[in-house]
Amino acid sequence: MNKATRIILLIIAFLLIGAGIAAGIFAIVKGPESELSEKNEETEAEYIVDLDDVIDTTPIGELIKYDRVEEKLDEDGLLTSRIYYLGDAYAGRKDYFRTETEEHILVFDANEKEIASTLMSFNAAGSVSTVTHRMNSTVTKTVEYDYYEDMTTPENKLVKIYSGEDVFATKTFYYENGKMSEVNEYKNNELTSRIVYDENGNPIENGGE
Repeated sequence: MNKATRIILLIIAFLLIGAGIAAGIFAIVKGPESELSEKNEETEAEYIVDLDDVIDTTPIGELIKYDRVEEKLDEDGLLTSRIYYLGDAYAGRKDYFRTETEEHILVFDANEKEIASTLMSFNAAGSVSTVTHRMNSTVTKTVEYDYYEDMTTPENKLVKIYSGEDVFATKTFYYENGKMSEVNEYKNNELTSRIVYDENGNPIENGGE
């Protein structure tokens, strides 16, 4: 092997060693970055709900479709806030506050003005006992539950809807098997409709005006 060939082989060897060292350094530097990037993506994904989410912003049934919804959770993993966007623009949020006996939901518009709220209270068994909906601080709907002795099976439910000066109410009674036994409807405390059901859910009596 002549001298020129040896020199060429040495140069090739140095190049190969250099490439190996460079690859090792790149792997050391790039590895943690890549893992961190993946972790960041996973963390961000925890706060993104459904990009095509449909939610009840006003607690009384008006549906608005948002482009993006983010969730914030507390250290126990419980929802504390949902933030809504139309395109890239902030469109409002819902905040959630909980105690052992109540849950309060506050709805804010894009200008951070409170536009609606829902307050729920719970009995000792954790079943909902009352629900109050407000729009701009005005009560629009209330729901009250009474339960059988187990405190989890509804015995009756009273729903009141406030519309101007009128109050529309529906009181529903239930058998212990969960089926409706009677439904009474009222307008301003006057009975307007009454339907009685058998234990299989079949109407057996109609009354009211």
